[in-house]
Amino acid sequence: MTNRATAALNEIDRTAERHAKAELYPGHGVRTGALRRSITAIPAVTRGRRIIGGIGTTKGDVSAYARVIHRKYEYLTKGLHKTIPSVLEIIERHMRK
Repeated sequence: MTNRATAALNEIDRTAERHAKAELYPGHGVRTGALRRSITAIPAVTRGRRIIGGIGTTKGDVSAYARVIHRKYEYLTKGLHKTIPSVLEIIERHMRK
């Protein structure tokens, strides 16, 4: 059960990552593409009864820039919001396996 839930969360995070990257394009947060490339899904881990995962920027050299651009365009938040409609379907599919 835990492995299936972890796999579901990983898929949810990858979906949110894909949507967040799509929010960035030339003239809308992209200059070199380094920020878009730095957005990544953080692999889910189990801690007790909790499964923790997420998305974020992983490269330290773009983190300050990432915060500025996120305040302006909210690319991570928008990516998560676009993922919400598919969350239940992803969980159900993984739990049926």
